[in-house]
Amino acid sequence: MLVYALNDVARLDLLAELSSGEPRMVKDLAKRIGKTPGSTSKHLIALTKAGIVKNHNRCYQLAEHYRPAPGTREIDLGQCVLRLER
Repeated sequence: MLVYALNDVARLDLLAELSSGEPRMVKDLAKRIGKTPGSTSKHLIALTKAGIVKNHNRCYQLAEHYRPAPGTREIDLGQCVLRLER
């Protein structure tokens, strides 16, 4: 499930946007990654099913155990570490 969730550039872009720690709404995320809200929502659902992203009060953010350490943009997935550079 984790590999499936990370097999799309748009999903990696979403993780990069969420790595700041700020909860964001779909509309805002869609604008930031250059996708439609509908497409962005589908990508967020895939990330949510994999347990990487959580939805709380209509805002999405990384699940607590995937949040980067303060001052970093790295997500430790256990078997690998994602470095989110922009």
